[in-house]
Amino acid sequence: MIQNHFAEKIQSYYSKNTNLVSSPFSNLEQINSDLYNRVFSQLDIEIKNKQILDVGCGGGLFSHYCKKQGADYTGLDITFENLRRASSNGYGVYLQADSQKLPFPEQCFELISVIDSFEHFPNPYEAADEFKRILKPDGVIFLSVPNYFNVGGLVKKILENVGGWDPDSWAPFDQWEPQVYEHFFTPGKIKRLFKVAGFSNFRLVSLPENYYVGTLPWVWHPKCPGKVARLVEIAQRPFGRIFSQLMPWFGLHNIWRIS
Repeated sequence: MIQNHFAEKIQSYYSKNTNLVSSPFSNLEQINSDLYNRVFSQLDIEIKNKQILDVGCGGGLFSHYCKKQGADYTGLDITFENLRRASSNGYGVYLQADSQKLPFPEQCFELISVIDSFEHFPNPYEAADEFKRILKPDGVIFLSVPNYFNVGGLVKKILENVGGWDPDSWAPFDQWEPQVYEHFFTPGKIKRLFKVAGFSNFRLVSLPENYYVGTLPWVWHPKCPGKVARLVEIAQRPFGRIFSQLMPWFGLHNIWRIS
């Protein structure tokens, strides 16, 4: 049973806004297996035959990738509607629970995936503590989060402080649709909160596909003409590939291996 009223607020929001439950790794219906392959290779993550907990699993699309790898998949989400979709279309076991009070014994998972959900956790420090508790000593966290150590972060600060937006609500995604508990994460903050939980090893990559949105968040504004957004996306491709490698901490998404 979910007790925390903050958790209930998230549950209510995403039950009504299921179209927002997506990430670069998947949309509501299709998983990007090529992106998983590429990022796992970059981060030296192996999931074959591993025991995996997917926290904030959404519709459970990652389970299909895990099934192909022979992994033992458990999906956890706070929203019943997500779990209903996941259990009917996905693979593995699904539970409704709060990420800050995980219903598992100590040291029972080899990999914890947190794919574009961590930024919505009311207390990420408590969640990181729970990850440490249930992760095996040689286990790994695979974490994908929006990054605000960029121009987008400056826009977020201004709009939420003097622009009329609620705290922790602005993000460039879904044409600037207001979010719930969209925390202001930077690489430094991610490292600090996971170090407090007892983690010490960090590897970071960024995605060249949407790297530019961290610098030009206006291209995803609803009033930005589609042709302009498309031209910017095409023009930035070679630069995104270069700068995502040189300065991954500046891109729109940060992808982490934490242990």
